[in-house]
Amino acid sequence: MLAYWGSHIKQFLGVIENETEALLLIWAHGYYWGSDKSSAAYRRVDDGFEFVLLKLARWTPPYQINRVRMKVTHGARIHEVDSEVWGFRNSGCTQAADTVRGLQVRSWSGCPPV
Repeated sequence: MLAYWGSHIKQFLGVIENETEALLLIWAHGYYWGSDKSSAAYRRVDDGFEFVLLKLARWTPPYQINRVRMKVTHGARIHEVDSEVWGFRNSGCTQAADTVRGLQVRSWSGCPPV
């Protein structure tokens, strides 16, 4: 489903001209901001933008959250440069935020799809 919307957003946007358009494209593929610079950052690079974001990598308890460095080119090509395990949460239904590496992280408000 996310890839479906991502392809439509990519077609709608065309050339990625700024970080907001790049971020919209990345969000359509399931990535989201963390709560500090180590999990929510971006920079311009020669042919596009690089982001540090989070992504839910495991959809069953314990839920695994990965920190990912993403690249989006001006031509709307997206790829993961690298990733690492950032943390785990045991419940997706009862808590609005979990502590990951000592930080409060808000990632979803209800139960993730199973």
